[in-house]
Amino acid sequence: MKLLLKTFIVMLFLFLANSLYANEPIKNKIDSLDECIVTLKDGSALIGKIISSNSVEIKLQTISGVITINQSNIVSIVLKKNSIKYNNYNQNYNQNYNSTNERFGNYDKPPSIEVNHKYFWNNNYMGIKKNEFYFQNIWVLYNGLDYGISDNFSIGGGLLFLGVAGFVNIHARAQIELTENFSMGLAYNYFVASSFYDFNDRPANLGFMSGGFTYGNAKANISVSGGKFQVPNDRSNSFNTNPNKMGLIFCGSLKLNSNLNLITDNILMDKTLNLNCLGMRINSTKSTFDVGIMHFGNDNSSESSFNLIPYLAMNYKIR
Repeated sequence: MKLLLKTFIVMLFLFLANSLYANEPIKNKIDSLDECIVTLKDGSALIGKIISSNSVEIKLQTISGVITINQSNIVSIVLKKNSIKYNNYNQNYNQNYNSTNERFGNYDKPPSIEVNHKYFWNNNYMGIKKNEFYFQNIWVLYNGLDYGISDNFSIGGGLLFLGVAGFVNIHARAQIELTENFSMGLAYNYFVASSFYDFNDRPANLGFMSGGFTYGNAKANISVSGGKFQVPNDRSNSFNTNPNKMGLIFCGSLKLNSNLNLITDNILMDKTLNLNCLGMRINSTKSTFDVGIMHFGNDNSSESSFNLIPYLAMNYKIR
């Protein structure tokens, strides 16, 4: 009787130990040649044999080839033959395989840099995060910087040279996120021109104080701002704020795929000056490139209707 009891206890202990080990993730035992199920942080899973591993990554031999996976993205690695959680995985594997393979086919490629705070000329109210730093070049002639002092406030500026004329731009923006897809804020944008350059018999200095909102997210959003212009009152560099000079800014961005955005950027300045841009943003691993058409005109439609200028720009995220 005692022998039978001892035998039963030993068998029970071995059964429990085997059960615990069967469900234990083998993240630290990934040198097994058995087929494994690798669960990732996004909820997807991959099936294959681990052919090599280190503290940084593993290489998984799947039916479509070898996939490299960062250790930081792995939730668990379980032997397929011992898995309980994925008993029915093979039933759905064929129909889910194509989408899973498509997502992880380019797993080793670095992600594209995205510039989500800015359209062509104007920023939105989703804002630049604290310590983010961006460089922008337009037509080679304009070079500007944007920097996030905090998650709610950013500053920027740049230089533009057109022949003998020089322009200095300074701008600041404050915003607050009210909901996940809705932000509001205030912005100020000012261009200072060299005193020897005239525009319509006046110095070309221009300032714009505006307030508005952004609705949407990085995939699709619109921004609407309205405000008051500062325009020169004579040939000197003195300025008066004219309450009749009101303006509207309307911008939008739509993400077509991971490497391409459709962008529109429109400034309407009380018929004094209209600036309309439509084009694409191409995202690469180091920079983004903007290509589009810009219409620049004023209230004289006969002079401005055919005023179309190519828009070319590059954005680079310094950090």
